[in-house]
Amino acid sequence: MTESEARMVLGVKTSADKEDIVEAYEEAVFEQASFFMRRVFIPKLAKARIARLEKIDLASKSLGLDVREKDHSILIDFSSVKGHQEVLEAYNQSETQIKLGLANTSSSAEAINLYESWVHLFKAYTERFISFCEIPQKDTLGVRLTEAPIFVEYRNSSQEQKKQLISMECARLIKLKN
Repeated sequence: MTESEARMVLGVKTSADKEDIVEAYEEAVFEQASFFMRRVFIPKLAKARIARLEKIDLASKSLGLDVREKDHSILIDFSSVKGHQEVLEAYNQSETQIKLGLANTSSSAEAINLYESWVHLFKAYTERFISFCEIPQKDTLGVRLTEAPIFVEYRNSSQEQKKQLISMECARLIKLKN
């Protein structure tokens, strides 16, 4: 990547000094890292964030920035969980760790690593959650991918409400998987 391309990616002028470049870099990383803080996680959109962060990372290196890199992988094994509630609890705990890492990073490499971990986590969550589902494939037609059920109240819900929340999430995950 040329210097002018790198400046364009970070949105800095030719006259920008090192401090301006660092500030633009950190703002660009923050913009990408905070994307899912108030949105439903969708792997395809996360991969687009990763691609943008890779450009930001390359631009920063082309402009001579010394970017810190940390390995911030979040690994989880869903094979031992039994039932939707345990899958949800394990996923929510790991998702919270990832969001915290993204909220606190100013490194494109670290944000990329966290997003990749989240994509893998979501795939494992989807597989395990669906393994407990009893929903016909045709019931996923009217489901919107961006409307994930809110599981905060899951523990205090009635059995009927729990069934409805689980059914909605099963349908959404099946649709996302396909």
